[in-house]
Amino acid sequence: MAWRIADNIVRGEIDNQTPGLVQGKIWLAGSEAPLALKLSGNGHKDLAGCKLTFSNPAPKVDPNLTLKPDQTGVVGDMTAARKVRVIDNLDYEALKDDQPFSEHIANVLYLEWFSDTNGRVVIESTDYEIEIGEPAWRLSPEDESRQREANAEAMQSFMDRITESFDPREEAAYNGDPKNEFEWELFLRASDRRSTKLGELLEKYSDHPDRDRLIARGMGWKEIEEMLDTQADTSEEEEKDEDLDFDEPDQEEIARVERPIRHPLVTRIIDRSVELSRLTENQRDDDINEMVGSYMVVGPKIAGALTIGDRDLGPDLNMSGLVVAKLKRAVGELSHALTAAERLRESKRQLPFSIDDWITEMLETRQEILALMDDFRKKIE
Repeated sequence: MAWRIADNIVRGEIDNQTPGLVQGKIWLAGSEAPLALKLSGNGHKDLAGCKLTFSNPAPKVDPNLTLKPDQTGVVGDMTAARKVRVIDNLDYEALKDDQPFSEHIANVLYLEWFSDTNGRVVIESTDYEIEIGEPAWRLSPEDESRQREANAEAMQSFMDRITESFDPREEAAYNGDPKNEFEWELFLRASDRRSTKLGELLEKYSDHPDRDRLIARGMGWKEIEEMLDTQADTSEEEEKDEDLDFDEPDQEEIARVERPIRHPLVTRIIDRSVELSRLTENQRDDDINEMVGSYMVVGPKIAGALTIGDRDLGPDLNMSGLVVAKLKRAVGELSHALTAAERLRESKRQLPFSIDDWITEMLETRQEILALMDDFRKKIE
């Protein structure tokens, strides 16, 4: 939902020397004209009243970046003093094997604004070279508090606009009782939108002292927000003295929930995904990346669908529609993999495997998934 443009910036300047106004220019790789910022509000106290210049030592061109040149709107959080942990010489293999690694604390440049035309835009990087001039004025504690409130209101307004744009059919399915696979598809799309929205809020407020309340407000969870208000009135000592009596977990239930999916299709796809990943580990190609990436999520998606279908739900067969809707998503990912594989075949490039064999296998896999969907449709009937 947010435009994250840190990798695509060549250089930029942000000027908050006029109280209540942030102006600036940002040059993007591959674009001649810079973005022109004119935003109401102020930066955090480390940038308020200052002129900031920054440059990116390794900018990247993104042809899909289509921000409007004129960026008018309101300021979000703007600071160069946010602290983050940075792993030195990141090695994913070492992390996977639990090998020790070194890290250090670094300042991250975080610039956020809410554009009238493009919505939320975020620049976040620890790699920039930055320079901050002397402040022409300083934020008072009262002004700082008001600016933080304004930032939260800007984020909330952005979230409200996103919610208003939700498809009413999807919202009806999400808030109702889906009866068939088509209504479950609408339900899943609405769920995806909420997951994306929640992800934005978690990223935004991960280190905020009032994180839970702000996230609940952004998601529209009034009950949770009220619960947090109630908890805030409870002293820590009272919470410590509460004697909560938890029932012992049902071991049969645990065994049922944790039982792995044993469907041979899932096992085969996951095994073959590992094999395909190994065969292509030294290949650098967008089509190969798309084929492997899409194919690798097919197995987990089928497993997730069959986990629902494997539950003992008694006479409630509405969930079979959800299984079919989830299996459709697996077919969609498989179609992406097949499309990329077809492009590879047409390019006639040399590969360390037979692309024809993999296309044949994917087509056969699709037929097996379609057969599973038919089985669950019969349960609905």
